[in-house]
Amino acid sequence: METDVKNLLKQVYQTDTKAVITAAGGGASAIAWIQSIPGSSRTFLKGAVPYHPDTLKASLGFEPDQSVSEEVALVLAERSYKEASTLTKSDPKSIGIGCTATLATDRQKRGEHRCHIAIMTARNAEVHTLILAKNLRDRSEEEAIVSRLVIKTLAEGAGLDTRLNLLIDDGERLATKTLKPIRGWDQFVNSDDLSLTISSEGNTLPGIPPAKGILSGSFNPLHEGHIGMANMGEQILSGDVAYELPIINADKPTLTELQVRLRISQFAGWATVILTKTPTFSEKATILPQCTFIVGVDTASRIVEPRFYGGTQEGLNKALSEFQEQGCHFLVAGRKDGSNFITLSDVNIPDSAQDLFEQIPEEQFRSDLSSTQIRRDGSG
Repeated sequence: METDVKNLLKQVYQTDTKAVITAAGGGASAIAWIQSIPGSSRTFLKGAVPYHPDTLKASLGFEPDQSVSEEVALVLAERSYKEASTLTKSDPKSIGIGCTATLATDRQKRGEHRCHIAIMTARNAEVHTLILAKNLRDRSEEEAIVSRLVIKTLAEGAGLDTRLNLLIDDGERLATKTLKPIRGWDQFVNSDDLSLTISSEGNTLPGIPPAKGILSGSFNPLHEGHIGMANMGEQILSGDVAYELPIINADKPTLTELQVRLRISQFAGWATVILTKTPTFSEKATILPQCTFIVGVDTASRIVEPRFYGGTQEGLNKALSEFQEQGCHFLVAGRKDGSNFITLSDVNIPDSAQDLFEQIPEEQFRSDLSSTQIRRDGSG
């Protein structure tokens, strides 16, 4: 441990900060550094190192598509913050830090060497992303840089003005996102309200904005395919298309506030997002009547699967009838499947519901991007 790190930690211990730190894949040296200096117990509550994929899954509460991501770091920080708050009986100086990294190892990695380090406090949340040059350092040198960033993050969370040198080269990139609390979030999640609209400026808007089309998605991440679908929807419908992010999903874990903060940050400055607690399209139709939902062909296929409606054909038929009663329709974009292009013609749609679905012609819109593939392509 370098002298500048040691001196900075001594300053941190003079504050009232109480911290829980979780480091996965890198940054664990920071925990050892913290413990090696007398007085650390005044600040350091707990450190966890979920290194194996199974222990990371247990720490997160779900299995991520990509273990090294901003979102994973934020969830680790959020869980660390909640534990710190519990241990300190909600001391406002409690902070949680989450780090996830993929660093040099004994094989050549496909993806970038990088880390994501997030911090959550009573006031705010931030996530730092550091991309390291490949083949420039060995594992221990990369680990030292990531650990220095963990210490720098801790010091800034303690309110210190630190300029700790990360010892990175000019070509290496450090980016920071600040994720402000969502106004009205607590009321939204703890009430019977089914929607919360967030403007492009981050303000809460009353009701649901008028729109002819709705593009629903997890937006993890938002990509050009989503935007292209929305734009095509506006052309076909001759009206606005709004983005909808369900925090509850039919077959995925419920999103935490920090996950939602990160995802809606992608729309900052240019688009409004509707947060909902409607996991199925039959539920969405009740709060978004007279709307056309713009979906991919895989989603269209799930919409007509009985398993989402009690597992019975009767339940499916009832849901399809409710779509018709609510005046809702579906614009469907196809997708690539190997050498084929899958469209509505490949989906078993009941004859009584054929008028609910309309195919977007391939020549008008096609995107082979996939959020899942984008996440997986970031793996090391």
